[in-house]
Amino acid sequence: MSDDKGNCLHCPTRLIGICSHSSRAELNVMQTMRYYRSYAPGEVIARAGDPMNFLATIKFGMVTVSRTAADGHRQMVGLLQPGDFIGQPFHPVLMEDVVAAGDALLCIYPRKTLETFLQTHPGTAIRLMEMVYGELDLAREWMVILSRLSAREKVASFLALVARRQRVNPSETGCKACGVDLPISRTVMGEYLGLGLSTVSRQMNDLKSEGIIAFSERHRIIIKDMPQLLKAAGNDGRETAAA
Repeated sequence: MSDDKGNCLHCPTRLIGICSHSSRAELNVMQTMRYYRSYAPGEVIARAGDPMNFLATIKFGMVTVSRTAADGHRQMVGLLQPGDFIGQPFHPVLMEDVVAAGDALLCIYPRKTLETFLQTHPGTAIRLMEMVYGELDLAREWMVILSRLSAREKVASFLALVARRQRVNPSETGCKACGVDLPISRTVMGEYLGLGLSTVSRQMNDLKSEGIIAFSERHRIIIKDMPQLLKAAGNDGRETAAA
């Protein structure tokens, strides 16, 4: 755990997180509330059914959200990235297990403190509502992705979706080879996509051999041809490149 009180104004997730609409004065207040905590791969952040006495924004890493059925089957229902929000204000008990997919760093707010802040700062509360709607749209989009039979479409759609969430858009940035952080294992990717490890590896290697992606340093890939990646995903960009 860290009590680092660095300047929130320069935080890279500020532009996409709950505080993206906050004024400088509001950021100063939020800065006094929060602290950082690091999580190791596989470490539980919150368990389904247990009271959660904090709320958090992901500063670094990815976090899985899973539900366990009565028969013990575990289904991953979400994969959160930097800027995403963990927890539900005014509803302290989650229905899902929340686990660090890899090394993760969270910006944590005591629940009661942030709930009081939201009641007196409507701009931040509205931003949180926007994020909830965005999460709902993402869940609907993911239902479409998972309904596809092709493993290639699933893997390509996943990579394109991660790139979009990280604001990687070659048509806007002009980059010809865009780097995308992917701080999860292929095993976790497979769990999210409903695919085996060998299938995920084969599809990733096929995309690489076709010159669509390249492997960079650990937990990072390079998208060399976004139009071809979208084509491999089974669309021409209308779905995954939207929003």
